[in-house]
Amino acid sequence: MHFFDQSEDMLAIAASTIAECGLEDRAATLHGDVAHIPLPDDSVDLAVSRGSVFFWEDLPRAFAEIRRVLASGGWGYIGGGFGSAKIKAEIERKMRARSAREGGDFRGHVHRNLAPETRE
Repeated sequence: MHFFDQSEDMLAIAASTIAECGLEDRAATLHGDVAHIPLPDDSVDLAVSRGSVFFWEDLPRAFAEIRRVLASGGWGYIGGGFGSAKIKAEIERKMRARSAREGGDFRGHVHRNLAPETRE
């Protein structure tokens, strides 16, 4: 198993959980951007992403990369859910604060990535 993320903070949490569960021989973290997944072609049986699509800069490239690494017969589950309404509200609050600090536009980014024309 690879836990892949562009956030070093999220990977540190994943690494800690891997160690706590004694899964070091079966799981590892991998740093990178979904538009450039550092894995070989046809090497992944199952790709799961939940809640990250909001942050992808280039959706067509990201989906092409996921398809590239999926093995023949592999599956990809990509979703935008954050879990409960409480978790979603907390994430949105934190992302708005981070966007304000870094000069980004979290809501605009979410809208762009989830707009009907983007989905098509």
